[in-house]
Amino acid sequence: MENKINKYGRASTIKIKINNNCINKCSFCVFHQSNDRLSLNNIKRFLGLIDNLKYYRIVINGGEPTIHPDYLQIIEFLKYYKEKKKVRLELGTNMIQIGRASCRERV
Repeated sequence: MENKINKYGRASTIKIKINNNCINKCSFCVFHQSNDRLSLNNIKRFLGLIDNLKYYRIVINGGEPTIHPDYLQIIEFLKYYKEKKKVRLELGTNMIQIGRASCRERV
C-alpha cells in the first residue's frame, strides 16, 4: 500500500497492491513469482488508519488484482469509499479476467 502526501498534507492517490500474482507469466515481470496478497481485513484496517487524509483517487493493482480470491468483495467494500469520500476508483488490470460475467457486473 502506498500513499503520496503533497506539501499541503493531502494524499492525492492511494495505491493498494492487493496481490503479487499474475496469470500471464511474462518473462520481464516478477509478479508471477509470488502468491503474497492482502486480505480484505488488512485493506479495511489500512483505510481506517488513513481515514483523516484527504485523497481523491484509490488505485487497485497488484500483479493482477482480478485473480485475488477476494477481488469482488474488495471492490464491493471500496464502493463504500467511493460514495463516502467521493473518490475515484481505478483498477490496474491486464483485462483478461474482466471477460468473466462476475467481474463485469461489479466493476
